[in-house]
Amino acid sequence: MRTTWRTIGILAITQIISWGSIYYAFSIVAPAIARDVGLRGELVYGAFSWSLLVAGLASTPVGMLLDRLGGRHVMATGSLVCGTGLLWLSHCTGLASYYGAFTLLGLAMALTLYEAAFATINRKFDADARRAISTLTLFAGFASTIFWPLTLY
Repeated sequence: MRTTWRTIGILAITQIISWGSIYYAFSIVAPAIARDVGLRGELVYGAFSWSLLVAGLASTPVGMLLDRLGGRHVMATGSLVCGTGLLWLSHCTGLASYYGAFTLLGLAMALTLYEAAFATINRKFDADARRAISTLTLFAGFASTIFWPLTLY
């Protein structure tokens, strides 16, 4: 039981950080991105939609990686991809580099968000997976509550 709560706790922290940095922070920083990079609003928000498409397209290969390698390696790689994408985003100077950064962030979404975490839980907990997933979503639901103020700060 101790391992169960430890695993759920670690996944909850990673989900809060992943959702907060990839998904929820965008609505706060989008106006500043438009101003700093010199892009129209529809292009700024279009990149986020693009990242969702990339995440969807990457989901099947990511699922196969999860089956082969397990969640620890896949999600850790996703966190590195996310960090690289956010670093790239901070240095964007035009449309191509901006969409390139969001391509990486879309891949990071597929590697780190709920789908990867749920697959990891199902693999590890079998019969108790439903309870573990419910607990994880309860804690990860605080990502917006935590990251909106952090992003504004």
